[in-house]
Amino acid sequence: MLMMPLKMEITDGMMDDGDDDVDEHPEADVSTETNATVPDKKARDNFPDIMLSHIQTVERPMPDPNLGLHYNGWLRRLGARAFHRCFPLIGELKNAPPRGLQGVEYINARKKLLSAAADDLVVYLSMHFVSDPHASTVIGLVGAGGWWQWAEIRREDAVEYSDLAHSEEVVKGRQKISNRFDNRPVVWLGTQQSDQQWILLRAKVINILNFHHFQYPAAPTFD
Repeated sequence: MLMMPLKMEITDGMMDDGDDDVDEHPEADVSTETNATVPDKKARDNFPDIMLSHIQTVERPMPDPNLGLHYNGWLRRLGARAFHRCFPLIGELKNAPPRGLQGVEYINARKKLLSAAADDLVVYLSMHFVSDPHASTVIGLVGAGGWWQWAEIRREDAVEYSDLAHSEEVVKGRQKISNRFDNRPVVWLGTQQSDQQWILLRAKVINILNFHHFQYPAAPTFD
């Protein structure tokens, strides 16, 4: 399931639903998030255009219905608790190349737009790997109109979060990310070539998820 990026908004008392169990995996709690964004023309929007969210839950034992808020909290969550969330795919989209361009000019404009999208991934990936210390790889996707391509990005390719303030490190990071996209097919949505790339991308995402039980904490148990 493709999901738009989410912004965390927490207010006092928002979490008070009678469920006072200690949450061992707060990073998986999606109950207090909205897609609301506070407008600020002076601020840089550091939210990717596309993120693939993977969430895992475990079943919780049903509490006594007479416990009130505890039971209501269990009902609202359908008897489940999210214990894991990760983002195995992060994407950035740009506008399509100008329709008035043709031939080499069109190809160069498309390449420039895809390269700009890949540059934006540098910040997103740096934030992703620092917020998810267990992740070792992620799929980067860039698009320009109907044109798109993808590549596997490893943790060692990303700029350290503390180095984002150093322009020379950002330049090196852009080059590493750009190298990952070099020689990757650029395809048009809806074509057979595009469908083939979606199949390969899906297989790569599944492979990433299959290694989760080696990289991430195990699911909690309830007595």
